[in-house]
Amino acid sequence: MGLNHFACIADLYTRLGTTVDRNIHFSILYLPDLHQQLPYQSLTYRTTYFSIVCVKEGNGFYTTDDHRFSFENYTIYFTNPGHLKSYEINHLKEAYIIAFTEEFLVEHVSTRVYDEFPFLLAETVPPLNLSPGSYDDFERLYQEVKQLYQGNSPYRLRLIGSYIHTFLIRLMEQRWQNYNPIAEGSRTSQLIKKFKQLLESHYSSDTSSDPRLPTLQQLSEEMNLHPAYMSQLIRLKTDKTVTDWINGKILSEAKAHLRTGKLNNKEISHRLGYSEATHFGRFFKQQTKLSPGEFRRKIKRTL
Repeated sequence: MGLNHFACIADLYTRLGTTVDRNIHFSILYLPDLHQQLPYQSLTYRTTYFSIVCVKEGNGFYTTDDHRFSFENYTIYFTNPGHLKSYEINHLKEAYIIAFTEEFLVEHVSTRVYDEFPFLLAETVPPLNLSPGSYDDFERLYQEVKQLYQGNSPYRLRLIGSYIHTFLIRLMEQRWQNYNPIAEGSRTSQLIKKFKQLLESHYSSDTSSDPRLPTLQQLSEEMNLHPAYMSQLIRLKTDKTVTDWINGKILSEAKAHLRTGKLNNKEISHRLGYSEATHFGRFFKQQTKLSPGEFRRKIKRTL
């Protein structure tokens, strides 16, 4: 049997025999409702989403690759995509899990997410054990997120994004102020982080007069790697191809420009590195099932 791989948290809990709301890019779930039979030992799996687990009352263990950590009352821990994961729960009375994709972060939290929050690239993430008072600060934030998630405001995701932004700042304040992801981990892990940071920074210069689409060749040259080796490495460690990563970056940049409404389609296509606006429009519709114009109108209806 192959390794279990989940693109969203609903897929994970469906595999575990529990039905939850299927939201691909963001979810917040009350864990005692999902784990009523204790003790519990999960299967081993890999995800393409980030997760933050907030345990007010409970204890157990979680494993990331070959690292095993315990958690207890007033513990917060997060895991990032790509790693092998499993968990054990011995006692659980009050806890939430917040799950979100990179696309959610880029669209609703920060367009330069890895520059602003480099700890999201962390290789090894021990749990954060807090005092009851410090934990209360985080609890107020995730309870607000839960209320918004269960509501029907047309601004729901934007508001959730602002609270998650604050939550990540508080996490950084507690542990990660001076974190440097390139200095951590094995050579393979460092290469993955460097690849993500290069891709993240590709469009960071707004003054470029001749922007180009990111390509495997260009990224591999910047990393001093053979393109075939880099392709295999990225696919093996992240379960996504280089093309998947590049398309995701182009799409997030495109959506950000369309959302602001400051540029027309031709200007956006030039900023992204397309020679023709029609090529950009074709790419965007392939990725979203909407034309750039339809996406603009959809955004305006929610404002």
